[in-house]
Amino acid sequence: LKTIQQQVVACGSLDKLDIQGLAEERKPVFASGLAIIIALFESLQIEGLILAGGALREGLVYGLLSQKETSSVRARTAESFV
Repeated sequence: LKTIQQQVVACGSLDKLDIQGLAEERKPVFASGLAIIIALFESLQIEGLILAGGALREGLVYGLLSQKETSSVRARTAESFV
């Protein structure tokens, strides 16, 4: 994260920011998001991050698939509002 932070500072302008995979429309919010992530890592004393190929929505789908089919109509309806 510190290396990316140095790269952002060194570029001088977000228009000049060249990070592989960073879409043009995300450049305006990238530096602020990076600052938040760095602050969280420091505050919570997080030493590392492991990237996963999946996403939260995939995890939710797998979680829902593992639930029993016998759940009540009331419970399913209540869950749909959350």
